[in-house]
Amino acid sequence: MVWQYAALLLVPLLALVFFYRRRAASPKTSEFPYVRRVAMFSPAERAFFRLLDLGLGKDYRIFCKVRVADVLLVPKGGDKNQRMRAYIRIASKHFDYVLCYHTDLRPICAIELTDFGNSGDEGRARHAFVTRACRVANFPLVSFDAQRSYSPAAIRQMVLNVLGTNLPFPIPDSVLPAEHSAPDSLEADSVGDERGGPEMARESG
Repeated sequence: MVWQYAALLLVPLLALVFFYRRRAASPKTSEFPYVRRVAMFSPAERAFFRLLDLGLGKDYRIFCKVRVADVLLVPKGGDKNQRMRAYIRIASKHFDYVLCYHTDLRPICAIELTDFGNSGDEGRARHAFVTRACRVANFPLVSFDAQRSYSPAAIRQMVLNVLGTNLPFPIPDSVLPAEHSAPDSLEADSVGDERGGPEMARESG
C-alpha cells in the first residue's frame, strides 16, 4: 500500500518537473511578442516607389525607410549630453526614401512622401524638424505631396530642380513613359497606414 501511495504522488510530481523544465528551456512568449508584418509598405508607398524607380532607378539606387541617424551624424566635440539629445531626436526617425549613387552608394538626397491631411500637427512638426536637420547638414530633401499623381519624368525633374548643381554628373535623358501616374491608392491611402499612426510609425524607425 505504501508503494501505491508513493507512486500516486510521484507521477504528478514528475509531470510538474517535466512541465517546468520545458517552460524554462523555451523563451517566454511575453518576452518576444513579435509577429511578421503582412507588408513593409503601404499601397501609397509602393506606388510612389515604382514611380521613383522609373524616373531615377536606372542610374541611381533608391533605398526605403532609411534611419535619419544612418545618414546624418552628430559630430564629436562639445557637450556630451547635448550630443546625446541631438542623436536621440534623429535615432527613432526615418526618411521615406534615400537616393544614392549607383557606384559607391553615397547618399545624394532624401525623398519624403508627405500627407499632412492624415498625419496632422504631429506629421507637420516631424517634417519641420527633419527639414531643418537636413538644411543644417546641407543634405537635400525633396518632398512630394501624397495627394497628387506624378509621372516619372516629373519626379526626375523635381529632384533635379532641388539638387541643382549638387550632382557631379546629370541624370541621362533616358526614355521614360510619357505618363505613368500612381494608382488611386496614392491619393486615397494614408502614408502611415502601416506605421501605427502618423508619428508613432515614423518614430519606430
